Amino acid sequence: MWDYLKKAEKPIVLYGMGNNADRVLDRLQTLGISAAGVFASDEFVRGHSFRGFEVSTYAAAKQKFGDMIILLCFGSQLPDVMECIKRIASEQELLVPDMPVAGEDIFDREYYVKNFERLNKVHNLLADEQSRRVFEAVIDFKLSGKIDKLIDCETAPAEAFENIIKPGKSEIFVDLGAYNGDT
Repeated sequence: MWDYLKKAEKPIVLYGMGNNADRVLDRLQTLGISAAGVFASDEFVRGHSFRGFEVSTYAAAKQKFGDMIILLCFGSQLPDVMECIKRIASEQELLVPDMPVAGEDIFDREYYVKNFERLNKVHNLLADEQSRRVFEAVIDFKLSGKIDKLIDCETAPAEAFENIIKPGKSEIFVDLGAYNGDT
């Protein structure tokens, strides 16, 4: 995704503000890639700025930039937010930079090549085809930024507890996850 953005001719516009948008802007700057603007969901737009950009609505960004590459800079599982993201993705090219929540390593081509043997080992340890398919989709997503890679392999949250995680009598399940799975 980062190599693709370096060659992009369309304006690059961030959707969202906050820590992740800061990380994305810093990464773009490090790579010599210019962002053209920032927009937020309508309910978050109130005439303010973010990192020197006036924060607009999606409609205003569309009017200003036309055909653009949108970098989604936040995570959500809320159905109404996901529908908005999917609608925008159907109208524009939408990519999701995979930025670390903690640490500095960015999962880019260099990281993938450097860690290929480790990733392959994990892949080969997975017990079923669905797990391998999801693992491959997540890797593809991290490299491409294409949200459809994740959407194509998502399941309902209840699926995990009904069909995937079934501790036996000699096993203990501890959920040490991040919030509710959206980050």
